[in-house]
Amino acid sequence: MSRSKRNWDHLIDDYGNYKASASPIDTHEAFCSFDGNNAEYFYGGFNIDRIVRESRGVYTIYFAIPFPHKFYNVLASFNGGFRRGHHLAVSADSLVLTVRDTNNTSVDDSFISIRAFLAL
Repeated sequence: MSRSKRNWDHLIDDYGNYKASASPIDTHEAFCSFDGNNAEYFYGGFNIDRIVRESRGVYTIYFAIPFPHKFYNVLASFNGGFRRGHHLAVSADSLVLTVRDTNNTSVDDSFISIRAFLAL
């Protein structure tokens, strides 16, 4: 029995992964997970060009396809859980994430996950 074609099939490759394309829907989301100690090797993601560890606890995440503007939502989570805080500075083509501990000191975290998206 063959599967019927759905309206999102053009976004998924033969292995079930999202394709990076210039489709308008792709410019509305980005996500990834990475080790803050070695940020350039992220675990996986979508619409992420690269991650640069600028200094202790400070990461710039560059999008492969920029957002249409800087007014988008960002969710961030950390291995440190409630003992971590963060600060975000966003632009259309990147975001800067600063991770802090309870003393407001910048810290690296072993597992960081972010999701950026437009609320349409």
